[in-house]
Amino acid sequence: MESTVLVKAFAILETLAARREPMSLAELTEALTLNKPTIHRILQDLIALDYVKRVSGGVYVLTNKLQRLSQDETSSRLIEIGEDLLNELHEYTNETTNLGVLQQNKISYLLVLESPHPLRRVVGAGTMDPFYSTALGRAIVSHLPETQWPRLMRGAKLRPQTDNTIVDKEVLIDTLRTNLKQGYADEWEENDLGVMCVAVPVLVEKKPVAAISLTVPLARMDRTRERELVATLKKTSAAFAKAIEDS
Repeated sequence: MESTVLVKAFAILETLAARREPMSLAELTEALTLNKPTIHRILQDLIALDYVKRVSGGVYVLTNKLQRLSQDETSSRLIEIGEDLLNELHEYTNETTNLGVLQQNKISYLLVLESPHPLRRVVGAGTMDPFYSTALGRAIVSHLPETQWPRLMRGAKLRPQTDNTIVDKEVLIDTLRTNLKQGYADEWEENDLGVMCVAVPVLVEKKPVAAISLTVPLARMDRTRERELVATLKKTSAAFAKAIEDS
């Protein structure tokens, strides 16, 4: 491949990554100093290589292949096993769908499938958030031995992300115990204002290897819908755990 073609291909990839939302051929042409036939030809190559995909409406988005290149083996395996299941969850709920793992005292987003709705929280794969202010983090930590909780809290230092963030250790411990009992975690405007998140751990041999979550603006959420989403998340989580065990 000629270097000029390679430069153009990376320009397209970087533009799609920077926009963080689907782009049409016309939008890519406007954003880049390239003609439409050239962009279209390179897009077809990138689609064939599975770096880009064309979705409904004739727009283009990045796949997770670039991200997987930089993941460790365990994270890459989780994405590989869970991607189809999370795509199904995403299509069924039409809400932002996340896969995360605990890294030290933070949650790392391995996979993020954004909601098609204009009103949504945008977070990129590879982003990290504190465990204590996220449903993903609480879903995982609540299923760890309780003796590990104080160490995680000390490392995280429990700083508020919003005015609603739980930063009192005793309150957080009670919350984690509740999360363990009910089998899911949620947070309402604790990590970002205007959105809530509900998450379920992926348990393999009763140990949390990851968690999956849905991030939903408050305008589309109430307690009744939360119960419905929890039931759906639990089904996906169980299927995910079985797929890991069978792999």
